[in-house]
Amino acid sequence: MMIKREAYMRRIRPFIGKELIKVLTGIRQSGKSVMLKLIKEELVK
Repeated sequence: MMIKREAYMRRIRPFIGKELIKVLTGIRQSGKSVMLKLIKEELVK
């Protein structure tokens, strides 16, 4: 089960579709892959 992290998604959404490259960084098991999956789900919709 993925936790919807709306606060993070609000900060990421303005960059979706732009030519600017954003990098998600963090310590191990901090949810980077989950954030990418949430972004992917949003793009598929």
